[in-house]
Amino acid sequence: MPFARSSTAIARRPRATAAALAAMTLLASTAAGVLAAPAQAASSSVTNTDVTLTMSDGVDLAGILTQPTSPGPHPAIVFVSSWGLPDFEYYDQAQQFAADGYDVLEYDPRGFYNSGGTIDVASPQDVDDVSTVIDWLLADTNADPAEIGVGGISYGAGLSLLAAAHDPRIKAVASMSAWTDLDYSLYPNNTRHQESTDLLVAAAELTGKLSSDFQSILDDYYADTNINTVLQWGAVRSPQTYVNEINANRTAVFISNGLQDSIFAPSQLTPFYNDLTTAKRLMLQPGDHATAEAGGLLGAANTVWTNVHEWFDHYLTGAANGIDAQQPVQVEPVGTGTYEGYSSLSALSTSSATFNLGGTNIFGTGSLSSAAPGTWSTGIDVGTATCASGGTLEVSGLLEQLLDLPPQCWLPSIARSAAAVWESAMMTSEQKIRGAATLNLTFNPSASTGTVYAYLYDVNLLGEGSLISYVPYTYTDATPGKPTTVSTRFISAAYNVPAGDYLGVVIGTKDPLFLDSDQSGSTVSFSGPSSVTLPLN
Repeated sequence: MPFARSSTAIARRPRATAAALAAMTLLASTAAGVLAAPAQAASSSVTNTDVTLTMSDGVDLAGILTQPTSPGPHPAIVFVSSWGLPDFEYYDQAQQFAADGYDVLEYDPRGFYNSGGTIDVASPQDVDDVSTVIDWLLADTNADPAEIGVGGISYGAGLSLLAAAHDPRIKAVASMSAWTDLDYSLYPNNTRHQESTDLLVAAAELTGKLSSDFQSILDDYYADTNINTVLQWGAVRSPQTYVNEINANRTAVFISNGLQDSIFAPSQLTPFYNDLTTAKRLMLQPGDHATAEAGGLLGAANTVWTNVHEWFDHYLTGAANGIDAQQPVQVEPVGTGTYEGYSSLSALSTSSATFNLGGTNIFGTGSLSSAAPGTWSTGIDVGTATCASGGTLEVSGLLEQLLDLPPQCWLPSIARSAAAVWESAMMTSEQKIRGAATLNLTFNPSASTGTVYAYLYDVNLLGEGSLISYVPYTYTDATPGKPTTVSTRFISAAYNVPAGDYLGVVIGTKDPLFLDSDQSGSTVSFSGPSSVTLPLN
């Protein structure tokens, strides 16, 4: 049921951007599809029951229990609903698991829909709720206490990982479109992620009730104040903080994310995955937040969900389906339609190529080559947007998933006073980018604070650029007039640049995905040494 939105909360945050509202419409349509689509009918061997789950603090949560009619004990799975979606989000998947002999309990986290309490974003109480739900499952069903799994998409994904760190009864996790580092997701390189935060807040206001603590965090986030408090709040809610506990519990961890996830970028998964010492599997494929696995919620054949079934079958029931013998890292590069298997994330790239940024030609385009660039400098005015951007929240990644259509920018149209542009020579062979490219940048700002955005493009002969990756960077204590060199990484990518195309790098100061820290009327110039290093396979 809908809840009234707080007029105070609305007044305290900036109006959602048009892109965020468009994404809300997209997600609402997805939710409507979940509600309206003819889900798999329950067979005579499966029952569905609405349940009320009372938590340790007396708050009641709404859920649906799906069970086989056969006598137990049964392996059991708890599915935690996504942010803003109802408890029957996983209905079709629950029918399939129950038909295979699982007890399945899906529920709305506190604060959403018919569940009581307020939204406090994966707080310790939310994590405790998962354990209390497992307690109920073991007490009121024929669930086998030695075969408990937890899974979910987005919010449910993060809560699943957090619960695995705090409850050793959880033997396996399926985490789809997950966050592992909430601070990185909300605040990459000190840059506030506007559209994703607008979207999440709008969805929470429409479908639930925000806690006063969460509203206070939002106030600080949008005002760019007390950021250390915001980061501490995020760290408590980040699975990365508890990776040692997950290892100690020996939970088998499955993670799947979209390469173009505009809410939880795949780069934030790397440290977490590398730190895991338990059984693990990572799938990365074209798509935006929660789009790669969405088809499976509607009953369509879906590679991600096929892997989830095999993961739980093997690590909960011991099924010899071979998933444990496959390469644990599976990556589907953009436009290929085929997964590549790797033994580790470090194995994705076997070589690298460094391109130095150099001086501009008569058209204002800088060189991008392996040659020594000499002395050069190029400057831009702060505050003007160009066609170079990270794309539109949810929409761009979905187009890349379905149509192999990355965000486009015609580089000749970029005003060189608004953004700096560099282009390489034509590629004589295909360049297989695998992983996170590195940007080393020397810049000289006229103001102490500001934000720059770097974009890496695949450019064809007509100058049309297809976005490979991007990275924001905010500086807060620069000395005006003094050059500063920084090193940062682009968002992880899996992209093949065809022979005959060029590489393009664009650096500007505006991107609608983010809230920048620019000062009106300021400038920033770039000079050497500056370079981009590509991880190649």
